[in-house]
Amino acid sequence: MPDYFTPTKYVKDYSRDPFFKSVDYGSYFRAKVLPFTFLSLGGAILVSQVVLPLTYLSVTDNFPTYVSSTAFGKASGLSEFEFDELNKGLGETNGVVAGVNSNTPQTFTITIPKLGIKEAVVHTNSSSLNPEGYIGHYPGTSTPDLPGTAFLYGHSALPVFYNPKNYKTIFSTLNQLNAGDEFTVNYNNKDYVYKVEKTEIKAVTDIDPLAKVSQDYLNKSDLILMTCWPAGSKSKRLLVSTTQVN
Repeated sequence: MPDYFTPTKYVKDYSRDPFFKSVDYGSYFRAKVLPFTFLSLGGAILVSQVVLPLTYLSVTDNFPTYVSSTAFGKASGLSEFEFDELNKGLGETNGVVAGVNSNTPQTFTITIPKLGIKEAVVHTNSSSLNPEGYIGHYPGTSTPDLPGTAFLYGHSALPVFYNPKNYKTIFSTLNQLNAGDEFTVNYNNKDYVYKVEKTEIKAVTDIDPLAKVSQDYLNKSDLILMTCWPAGSKSKRLLVSTTQVN
């Protein structure tokens, strides 16, 4: 007689049961390896893109070139940048640089006490529209020892990161200059004092580096300082017009 009441024996397969397996590699990877990997990657990005650039900017006057291309560098206005709008003036000079002679120095200095700038280096007739390590003097414009208008340009960044010794941030507080403020340019070992006449904000398309502050018949020596505006951005330009008083 058939035994219909014999119980069926089932054997559970523990091979896919995370509670009974000694090691469930899939769960281990998802629960520990993957989160740790993302956490480590996020930390590395934070250190390389923010912490290190901020540290370099805080403790040194000259930081590595890579800082300009980091997230911090771009957000602060330190990214690579050229004053491309000045290119249009180069063609107007036809390769002739005004005032160049045997006494024309390769560099001169500018000191602006109100901004904490002391003997910053200016490259005479600069060949670069991205002045790193100095302030640019536009080719074809005048020099302090001659009548006419000299045109100087330099970088700026967010004012909170302003360092008067760092040429990536040197003009970040240029907007603080007011009419009547004075500063000094040392050219060929002679000091020339300039007084601020006015400040103005212009569209990039309206910039003319060869424009003159005073008419030629006045026989005056003027100087224009230019940087990006607002500081840390590149949408417009801030220009400070000054006149030599000595």
